[in-house]
Amino acid sequence: MIISGTYGLAVYLSQYFTDAKYYSVYKLLEEPVEDNILINCEHKDFKQVELLDLYFNKWRKQKDKHIINISSRAAQPNISKGYLYASQKAALNHYTNNIVYNSDKVCKVSTVNLGLMRHKTLPSISYQDVADTIESIINSDLDIPDITVQHPANYKQIQNAKRLNKSSRK
Repeated sequence: MIISGTYGLAVYLSQYFTDAKYYSVYKLLEEPVEDNILINCEHKDFKQVELLDLYFNKWRKQKDKHIINISSRAAQPNISKGYLYASQKAALNHYTNNIVYNSDKVCKVSTVNLGLMRHKTLPSISYQDVADTIESIINSDLDIPDITVQHPANYKQIQNAKRLNKSSRK
């Protein structure tokens, strides 16, 4: 298993999946590493889209390959105020959807859209939640093109609490 990213979730996943190795997205774009699973985790501008393109074009005809993109619910329209981040994640999701629904692929391609993660004071998901979800996707006989993982707390209430937290720090 290959994981793009050198900190945070990528490091956690590389410890959770004992056969995994993590690399910088830049390193993988320069020198692709061969394995059966890529967890496309590291968000650096549009580099996740480039990494998806690289590995998809190498693996598209190989049934034993699986690309798992780590995206965000911010990719959905009208959710995120982080315009550039949301656009980058939307591009990743859009490209993935084109691959899933409009190509001749035989490899699996999945996107895991994450809600708020590891927040100190607000309801959020944990790295363990993400690892469990990825493990379920990998072990499933089904093709799971898209899944969103978020805390069960009401989205609008969390967003209001985030705004209050920001305004209290000013």
